[in-house]
Amino acid sequence: AAWPSGTATALHLLEHPELIAGKRVCDVGCGVGTAGIAAGLAGAREVILADRSPLALECAMAGAVANGVGSRCEARTMDWRCASSER
Repeated sequence: AAWPSGTATALHLLEHPELIAGKRVCDVGCGVGTAGIAAGLAGAREVILADRSPLALECAMAGAVANGVGSRCEARTMDWRCASSER
């Protein structure tokens, strides 16, 4: 299930695509990718789906592909508890 904040963010982005159209965005702690997928649907140029769970990333990318934005999405393993400046 999606977190309520992810759903609210997704709805906001879909209602206001001018906020991210053509931009590169990152959905940190993406889970199933609700906000990231919405960003792609709203016209983001590139979406990074970041989570520490490989299963969450697999689900997020499957959702992105199913919604037609998979070609603009990239899944990245990221544990924000141990973030560094390295890419």
